[in-house]
Amino acid sequence: MSRRNAVKIKTSISESSGYHFRSSVDDSSYVIASKHGLCHLINDCVPYNDGDPDCCKSCGVKLKLDEVKFHKQKGAALTAESVYSFPNNDLAIVKVKEKSFTPLKIGKLKDNTGLFTAFGYKAEVTDITRLLLNSPEIEGKDCYFNIESNPITELVEKSEGFDGISGSLIIDRNMTDIPIAYSVITTNEESNDLLGEVLYDIDFDELHHFFGTKIFSNNFKKIKLDTSFKKCFKEISKVLVDENLIVSVLVPAKVGHPYFNLNPIAKSLTGEFEAILGHNNENKSMLTVSALRILEQKKELQPAYKLLASRIVESMMNAPHIYSTYIDHSYYHHVHLLNDSENGVEFVVSSYGGEGDLIEQLNNVLGQMVYQINHYAFDAKLISERAFLEVKYTQEECEVLYDILFGEHDEFIENLSIIYCIDLQSCSIPRHTSLEEYIKSMVKETIDNIDKSIIEAINQGLNVNLYVLPMNKSNELTELVENLLK
Repeated sequence: MSRRNAVKIKTSISESSGYHFRSSVDDSSYVIASKHGLCHLINDCVPYNDGDPDCCKSCGVKLKLDEVKFHKQKGAALTAESVYSFPNNDLAIVKVKEKSFTPLKIGKLKDNTGLFTAFGYKAEVTDITRLLLNSPEIEGKDCYFNIESNPITELVEKSEGFDGISGSLIIDRNMTDIPIAYSVITTNEESNDLLGEVLYDIDFDELHHFFGTKIFSNNFKKIKLDTSFKKCFKEISKVLVDENLIVSVLVPAKVGHPYFNLNPIAKSLTGEFEAILGHNNENKSMLTVSALRILEQKKELQPAYKLLASRIVESMMNAPHIYSTYIDHSYYHHVHLLNDSENGVEFVVSSYGGEGDLIEQLNNVLGQMVYQINHYAFDAKLISERAFLEVKYTQEECEVLYDILFGEHDEFIENLSIIYCIDLQSCSIPRHTSLEEYIKSMVKETIDNIDKSIIEAINQGLNVNLYVLPMNKSNELTELVENLLK
């Protein structure tokens, strides 16, 4: 954020502030402001003059730009071309002819967390004012910021001296390559507070449709990911058990004896076995030796299947693998970044749930992992210790990931993916019944018997993807991977 982006807005009856920025995808440029700061009717608006804080949010008055003037630092004028007025917020976006070089990211506020700043113009003043703001108090779609700086020496409430600041953009005080915007000031409150509207929860689809471009984006740059591993499988069923629980049934794509050929899966796994399970990242040969030692000495922990869980989630969900805990960790799991998230930065935990009789075991496996979700909190230490990023991604991609992973986000992870394997050798498949139909009927019976308390626990704030995968026999994948690495 530079003070050069601050905009002074003047109508025939009022003065306010705004911020000049460009689209996140092209060179079109805009000014974000408060809706009432552009309105030509506020002098005659009874609710507004009576201090109704919500009247401007739902106001449908068509804003007129012919009498509105926009000026930046040193008097540089901006030429308004069109305006979008938010139907449920005291906010407006004005498209202007003059180009800005500064895009914006939309950030998510946390109650009583963070330090912020804003630049704006007080009424009848041509110099820019910088405000330092303390951690916000969030109330629904509104947030209150206390003014930290004290530019007024007289013993008056600070907010009383800030007429004209309405419309100023509130951003993170920490310097970043692209400013992170959180709120727009709409009202001077009492006791040194400024009231703003939360930007993160606003649906920008109609705005983007109006201007024909994507103005705001809270998504990070996607990581290029090879998802070809999913070609090793065929999805035969996908069941939406509940809004927050999805069960996908996969089978190996290659036919073999007695049912499937797992060699393509095993070969694909060996390519990353060293990166996920090896303890020495100095050279490839030592990684292979280390991984093979783990495979042989920790066979009871089923490392090949644990790696399978990571690779399935990575390819099926387009979720780059970030790190794994050590193989003998009490709560072994992998952490991935959701490449296609529309909610900003999101992580997903993947884990191997075991193999055996699906109907008998799934309740226990699913419940255990759901109730242990707090043990899967994001841990940046494991990234630096294991150096997985350098093993799997380019330097440019690592820079993007560093910015994401070491920025501000919750440690708690809301997304969980579990892989459960069926040992077909222990199953009694009826004659004249196709294998796929038998597997689907088994999964349906299992879903019908999922404990309601587990579903209720999931609905308390989790999203769970369960992948069910049949195998010819128990621990077959371990044998195949071990032979390929020797």
